[in-house]
Amino acid sequence: MSPTTDYTKLNSALIKGWRTKFNQLELPFYYVQITPFDDGVTNDPNLNYLAKFREAQKNIREEVEKTGMVVTMDVGEKDNHHPRYKKQVGERLALLALNNTYLKSVQAEGPQYSFFTQNGNTATIYFVNQTSKGLNTIRNLPLNQFFFVAGTDKIFRNALAVINEDKIVLTAPSNTPLPITAIRYAFTNYPITNLQNASGLPVEPFRSDNWNN
Repeated sequence: MSPTTDYTKLNSALIKGWRTKFNQLELPFYYVQITPFDDGVTNDPNLNYLAKFREAQKNIREEVEKTGMVVTMDVGEKDNHHPRYKKQVGERLALLALNNTYLKSVQAEGPQYSFFTQNGNTATIYFVNQTSKGLNTIRNLPLNQFFFVAGTDKIFRNALAVINEDKIVLTAPSNTPLPITAIRYAFTNYPITNLQNASGLPVEPFRSDNWNN
């Protein structure tokens, strides 16, 4: 097993163990995905070992029922492992509890990747139903371009992304050997993002592939 796989398995076991000890087998468990930050050593914006750790965190939600994850890609600080923006994190945890535990009708999750289609040098990203309603950017600023596409050579290149209603359309750079075979969003160590839904909840980082690079 890899360290990231270990993390998913160990934390899943931890949650189940606590539930057993507390004799509450459906005890809700909500947690926070780590923010983007530079480790201060490598200073390489293309590295993605923290992205793979975030992916391992996301996988806990898929392994264990009655769990939820807060995404913090938009409130990170490149030079600070413990960023100052705690209010948003607390509010997002509260939304998960209100929606999932107390069954209140509130939007509790940001856009989550579902699938993509490709046509020539473009790819269209679709999100899980109802999560991407009202896609926009924080303060309507230009979209931070943390989208990447890979062609037949499996090399990821920065793509031009535009919002199209509740979807994202990517245009691959001209040196991409088509067809587009995989896409990624914010899948690096410290991409501080600004893409969100109408409720102000950020798009989760994702990749469509499971390659080692």
